[in-house]
Amino acid sequence: ITVIDGTIKDGIFADSIDLSGMTADEATAAVNNYIAALQNGKITLNTASGNSAVVTAGDLGLSWSNKGIITSAMNLGRSGNIIKRYKAITDLQKQSKVFKIEMTIDETKTRQVLSADCAIYDCPAKDATLTRSDGAFNIVPGQDGQTLNTDESVKVIDAFFAKGYSGEDASLNMVIDTDKPKGDTETLSSIKDVLGTFTTSYKSSGADRSANVANGCAHVNG
Repeated sequence: ITVIDGTIKDGIFADSIDLSGMTADEATAAVNNYIAALQNGKITLNTASGNSAVVTAGDLGLSWSNKGIITSAMNLGRSGNIIKRYKAITDLQKQSKVFKIEMTIDETKTRQVLSADCAIYDCPAKDATLTRSDGAFNIVPGQDGQTLNTDESVKVIDAFFAKGYSGEDASLNMVIDTDKPKGDTETLSSIKDVLGTFTTSYKSSGADRSANVANGCAHVNG
């Protein structure tokens, strides 16, 4: 049974909001206003390389997902047989009924925030390199990088608000992946010399051999 008229019985709350005496529309508006106030809360997102970004809960699309609690609040003490209604009202006189507001974020907005405000601090890995100077090889070791894991970070943010949020400033650690460099010192150190570089001389050979070698090179190059 869905009750759409009348007012909510005394002693019924949505989190800290007293819904007593409200119509369904008034109760919905009261919760909407409550969520709007919570959207001003500052959330610090700790990201790669010790950096952070400060956003608001509203930037992340904070909203409430269980709007059916308004119907449940309206029905409490007003639906069912007379015995059930009497018991519900008697219980309310002894102890208030509090419906939990379930909060959620907008995934699209959250991903946009992470991309614009957090991923900019990604630090890609630096690959190991090999240089040659004065006839010797020099190895420059690679360095690990740090990159934002957007999918897992969205889950962290969503889980935080799902536990319940009262508007307080908060600091959340985003999920950061280690980006490994390509190449390694051991592999590069195995390179000892430049391949394919050589010289030859036949000046000390006899006239006939010198002519043969010269003719052979001319044939190859020709």
